[in-house]
Amino acid sequence: MEATTNEKLFQNVAGNVYSFLLDEHQNIIAFSEDIDGKDKLLAYLKTANISDGIKQVFKIGKENYFAYFDNISQNKWQLVSVIPERKAFERYSSVNLWSILASICNFLAFSILIMVMVLIYTTHLNQLKAYAFSDPVTQGISYQKFLDDAEKYINYHKSDALLAVCLDINDFRIFNDLYGFDEGNNLLKLVYKMLGSHISSGLVCRATTDTFYIITNFAGTEDELLTKRDIFTDSFNAILEK
Repeated sequence: MEATTNEKLFQNVAGNVYSFLLDEHQNIIAFSEDIDGKDKLLAYLKTANISDGIKQVFKIGKENYFAYFDNISQNKWQLVSVIPERKAFERYSSVNLWSILASICNFLAFSILIMVMVLIYTTHLNQLKAYAFSDPVTQGISYQKFLDDAEKYINYHKSDALLAVCLDINDFRIFNDLYGFDEGNNLLKLVYKMLGSHISSGLVCRATTDTFYIITNFAGTEDELLTKRDIFTDSFNAILEK
């Protein structure tokens, strides 16, 4: 964070308005250069009572400041614009069309930069979630996701009878050698869908190359349990025979 803070990512608007980018904890992400009384302003912003769209007038020492806080909704960051009172009135009489256009262009450029940063962050976050929570072969939940959700599922169904099943494909390596990895992956997808179709609630995942785990609530006798096992096995074998 310190390295990012020290980088001057954008210029002062028309030489007078200071810009600051704060994260949701009011840590300073970036700020404009050539700020008079920078350290005092940074210290104030870290502890200020910030609200979205609120204009504030505050005083540091003998200097009065005007500030506007604008929320960036995607990640709860704040874009803060600050101008010393004396500079606001110094420039008021000499503001012209070109300075206004420069201010608008500067603001738009900075807004685009923030949007790009947020887009990149969101894209990478979604990619990480997809990698961590989904199985690239079956497109179902990953083994790690299964473990996380299984703990919650068990706690929620403490009063219910639960059934845990582990199935694997015998000699799956030979199948891959004979028909290729693409056909092997297609087989794993079919098995995953078949297993999911046989449980009304619960979790299914591919734990390792050809091993599948199932957990579901099941209240029945031992004979009914054996029948359920035979249904799983018959459906499993039917796919292999195809």
